[in-house]
Amino acid sequence: MSDFRNLMIDMTKLQSDNAKAQAKHNKFQEGKQKFFDDFNKDRHDSDAEELSRPLDWQEQQARDIEEMENE
Repeated sequence: MSDFRNLMIDMTKLQSDNAKAQAKHNKFQEGKQKFFDDFNKDRHDSDAEELSRPLDWQEQQARDIEEMENE
């Protein structure tokens, strides 16, 4: 009967450890999903900003950099 009792204790411990691992996995997945949601939102915003720039934005950017270097 002692072997059966030890087996049941081991199974209970394994189930407990498995539940803890599953909780960590779920938390990780939620964090990963939030990261990608934020990343995609930021990426979309930057794409919209880039499309709203005038066509000569590279020239303007070069002038801005030159002004910053001369200050």
